[in-house]
Amino acid sequence: MSAGDLDGAKAAAEHFMALYTYARVSGDPAQLSAMSGTECSTCAAIVAQVDSAGANGHSATGYEVEIRETIATELVAGETYTVEMKATEGPATVHDRSGNVVAESEETRRVLRMGLRWSGRWTVEALSVEADA
Repeated sequence: MSAGDLDGAKAAAEHFMALYTYARVSGDPAQLSAMSGTECSTCAAIVAQVDSAGANGHSATGYEVEIRETIATELVAGETYTVEMKATEGPATVHDRSGNVVAESEETRRVLRMGLRWSGRWTVEALSVEADA
């Protein structure tokens, strides 16, 4: 993740997904937010969801992401990349302050497409998520 190349882009995308899981489970989206570009509306929506859950006293378990395949493409040498990942998001449970279950989700297979920028550090400038058939 320390270089602006294809391997760095792949590592950055996988790290972003680890930060996603951390944010969901810890309730702290700071690191996820720091890696999100200002134009990434999906990133901002995830950060807002985590903030809202915390404000409502919700806690979560699960959300583990297993990356099944990662394909990176260089768009502008040493600067911009796209990464497509096939991933499985594990089941999750959300509890309220009293420990009651307020939401559950099943394991879900997804295709994630990220636009990443290297400027001495990686940022996710765009993120799309769809179901993997």
